[in-house]
Amino acid sequence: NLMNSNNDIVFIGGTGRCGTNVLKDILTSHKDICSLPFETKFIFDPDGIIDFYSSVNSIWSPYYIDLKIKRLLDMLHNVANKNFSSSKYSDWELNRYFDNFNLCIEKLADSLTDFKYFANHHGLIDSREMFFMAKKDQKELQLIFRDFLLSIFDNYMEKNFSEIYIDDSTHSILFINEINEILPESKFIYMYRDARDVISSLKKQRWTPTNVRDVAIWYKSVITHWKLVRDTIDPSVYIEIDLYDLVDDRNNTLKRICDFIDITYDEVFSLFDLSKSNRGRWKSDLTDNEIQYLKEFDLFDTRLNF
Repeated sequence: NLMNSNNDIVFIGGTGRCGTNVLKDILTSHKDICSLPFETKFIFDPDGIIDFYSSVNSIWSPYYIDLKIKRLLDMLHNVANKNFSSSKYSDWELNRYFDNFNLCIEKLADSLTDFKYFANHHGLIDSREMFFMAKKDQKELQLIFRDFLLSIFDNYMEKNFSEIYIDDSTHSILFINEINEILPESKFIYMYRDARDVISSLKKQRWTPTNVRDVAIWYKSVITHWKLVRDTIDPSVYIEIDLYDLVDDRNNTLKRICDFIDITYDEVFSLFDLSKSNRGRWKSDLTDNEIQYLKEFDLFDTRLNF
């Protein structure tokens, strides 16, 4: 009964470059915890599950719903099958990990589609098959997507003899409210780190700005939104962890996390090398002008008021 799953899902998120991968790697060394070696993408990326769930009822028309369903299904097929339709996610092949993924996509498509029809309207070059879904109650959408996600994750956990699945999608914490509506048993770990070190690392990533001033705005916007989300949620569903607490006080920090996700502490955690955390990298990475930018944006406090 998917409505009463015995397994747990834990989301580890943050701003990026704050230790989410490190924590996931440590936790998945536990025999009862599993995860994928990369982010799944299909839950939180644009055109994914949360995008559809949170927006489909805000603007509705027969043409909007056709486009929304097609974009969602294209997204899911893109991450499921390598090089699907010259995919933006050409390196993803989730059906290799989730062996029921394609079947779950088919079932989701059936659940979201009342019927299909061929039509032509302004904006379309040729007649084509259209998807139709009458406006659904949000509760009904919750159940549809809950069934989809638990079918995938429970199957994966069963295959790996695990009780907990960890998802380390970077910005998952910004969508706690939406995920909790679909998966109310899920828990969230927010990882953070000295803002100066985060920005020093972010400016070198291909998925962020490269100008420090722009990175500072980007980073602070994520932090600000997280604080707004945090004010709206039950404190029992999340925990905040400083990367450097994990480095300096590994055992106590991990025991705190284990208590939070209801798993026994495992001595295997002590085998991980945490010496390469690049603490204080900003001192050599940032110029005097860049440091001044961070001071202007109130990003010079080591913990940003956490």
